[in-house]
Amino acid sequence: MLRLENLTKSYNDNYIFKDFSMVIEKNRITCLLGKSGSGKTTLLNVLSSITDEFKVKYSDFEKLRYSYIFQEPRLLEWYTVYKNLQFVLDNTHMSKQAIHEKIMDSLKMVEMEKYADYYPYQLSGGMAQRVSIARAFVKDFDVLLMDEPFKGLDPTQKEDITDRFLKMWRENRKTVIYVTHDLDEALYMAYDIHVLGEHPTKILYTSRNAYKMNDTERENERDKIWQILRSQI
Repeated sequence: MLRLENLTKSYNDNYIFKDFSMVIEKNRITCLLGKSGSGKTTLLNVLSSITDEFKVKYSDFEKLRYSYIFQEPRLLEWYTVYKNLQFVLDNTHMSKQAIHEKIMDSLKMVEMEKYADYYPYQLSGGMAQRVSIARAFVKDFDVLLMDEPFKGLDPTQKEDITDRFLKMWRENRKTVIYVTHDLDEALYMAYDIHVLGEHPTKILYTSRNAYKMNDTERENERDKIWQILRSQI
């Protein structure tokens, strides 16, 4: 387990977090769900970089290595697909051959190896996001943070990319924490779901082991979480 205890952050006496605590299971996919402004993205930023701006009694997150998938691909436009992944590995001590194999293996997982020499402007939005997923996985990390990485994709692209992501995740079973507004997406991907809300931010509800639920249990869980989300509007 990864523990965060008594996180506090305020702006001019307006508390975003006050004595906030959370437990994340290692090697699982955990979703942070909640309305806009509920502190989800701020919490990702806190986890990836605890600073003096935030008061924390205890955290298991401080010395971990992170990788990040954002809402948009954020590829370097002047680099090819291959170079965008190579850039992440520039400061490693791997041999050139090992770097090449790791890059190509990651691209193959998202079926983008044929586009290694393409530039970002030559890719569709879905293709670019697949590259961003490959880039996140090519880096050695302990925790993968994702901030609405599938937002803005059409339904066909979204289904394809989420399935490719899950395939890549099953290859290494690392800890994943991701933010979404999409309840159905959370129930499809997450092992555990934390519903955030109120001010200061609180965990209003936690759904554990969603992946073990049968169809009826998942639908009941969906209704329960939906009612909690609606109460925050």
